[in-house]
Amino acid sequence: MIIGKKMTILLLLFTLLLSTLSFASVIENSQSDVNLKLKYPLVYINNPVAQEKINQDIANRVLYAKDLYYNKKSFEVRTFYDITFEDERYLSIIFYTYYWNGLGVHGFYTGQGLVYDKETGDKIPLEYFVTPPTAEQINQFSYGPLISVYSESNKILTTHYPIKECSHNYCLPGNGSIDLLYQPYFLASFAAGVTHVRLSPAIIEYFNRQPLDS
Repeated sequence: MIIGKKMTILLLLFTLLLSTLSFASVIENSQSDVNLKLKYPLVYINNPVAQEKINQDIANRVLYAKDLYYNKKSFEVRTFYDITFEDERYLSIIFYTYYWNGLGVHGFYTGQGLVYDKETGDKIPLEYFVTPPTAEQINQFSYGPLISVYSESNKILTTHYPIKECSHNYCLPGNGSIDLLYQPYFLASFAAGVTHVRLSPAIIEYFNRQPLDS
């Protein structure tokens, strides 16, 4: 009986270890100068080729931010990020780049959704998950339960500017949803930040069975 219990415990621990190994380890790295504050993720997974591709893509974005500061003469540059979702196959990150020329009340920033396939290290296009809807379709459903619009701080927006195009900049927020990302001022005021247009699983299924020429 004791041996049987020990075997059961070992099997449970082994199963837990395997499930843990399939997830990424993300470590925050940083670089700084007088008006340069860069925070970015270093991703570690069991696939070294995929790991290298993911980290190289992120490194290119850090290099772009440093170029804004040292060569494009921006007064202030910052980067930061959010990890929005991860499962055994996918890792979803929003990478933000802020820059200010020293004039005006504030600078500007962008949020780029990065959805990686952890088996290959490739970025996954929106079309992999959903047939991109038209702007008319998004506007049609955006005030109902199937599509919701959120501020960057995850506050639902009851009003927003008309959506003029389907953004292919996106992230995965979990629960089978997809967030289309729009930069500040595109759908709301600067205070709303990067705006999220959340497609529910039900509307994703609806868009995926529409004719391609709709």
